[in-house]
Amino acid sequence: MSRDVLLVAMIVLGGCTSVGAKSAVGSQDAASDAISICELAARGPIEGSTARVEAIYKTDKSHYAYLSSEGCGKNGVLDIGDLEPISEETVKNFYAAGDQRCTKKGMPYVCVTETKIDADIKIIRGQDGKLAAELLKIHGFSFIEPGS
Repeated sequence: MSRDVLLVAMIVLGGCTSVGAKSAVGSQDAASDAISICELAARGPIEGSTARVEAIYKTDKSHYAYLSSEGCGKNGVLDIGDLEPISEETVKNFYAAGDQRCTKKGMPYVCVTETKIDADIKIIRGQDGKLAAELLKIHGFSFIEPGS
């Protein structure tokens, strides 16, 4: 089987535009195994533990990046704290797709982006000492366009 491939497609549904990209992987796990950030918070995230989550990834590419889920307030937010160099292809492809999207919009440096994401994460200790998420593998994602 060939290496991971990034497919990008634009879908227009009733005025709601999202750009989807999925990486072809050898074993497709069922998305039903994914939990929300709220569920993860309720379990009490433990440093070093891993989970598959479905969440909204929000970033401005400069000052903040976090995963969120609606419906549980502050407990529905988990900062992104990728401290290690990223080597996993689906994560590299996810970040590259975001960079490409922002460059096309003429905003290569500061670019507010919201993305629906299905990913494997690891709970790590961020640089600020708080628990954060490291993206391990991206199973799928789609960009959320403002106003949709």
